[in-house]
Amino acid sequence: MAKSKARAPAPIAKHNRTPVIVSTNGHSNEPINVITRDKATGRRLERALTHHRENRLADAEQIYRDILSKQPDNPDALHFLGVIAHQTNRHQIAIDYMLKALELAPPFAPIYHNLGMAYYALGRITMAKNAFAKAIEIEP
Repeated sequence: MAKSKARAPAPIAKHNRTPVIVSTNGHSNEPINVITRDKATGRRLERALTHHRENRLADAEQIYRDILSKQPDNPDALHFLGVIAHQTNRHQIAIDYMLKALELAPPFAPIYHNLGMAYYALGRITMAKNAFAKAIEIEP
């Protein structure tokens, strides 16, 4: 019998996946899961998320910032600003927004998932794993 050579594990490839900005099952045609319960703010978030899904990031960002100007502790606006920061390669800013959102929100799997994506983009693999594990713990 010939001995087979041991193979080194393949390196983790960098990815270009878009962060989740939709429902927790990740389908864009599904309703958005948000924490905000105020109807007027919810409608503004819907409008922003429509822009976000259609890659009109500046329009979406403007609405998220407007929401924060009136409600500085709105976890949804903070979360989605973090997603835009991640999508535009400002990963540390994304992490800062998402951590602030998590301070203000109940445990919410989509925020932890997107936080994990931002950590991963910075090569902070252990932090990414922890964030993904928390997302799975909340929503298996």
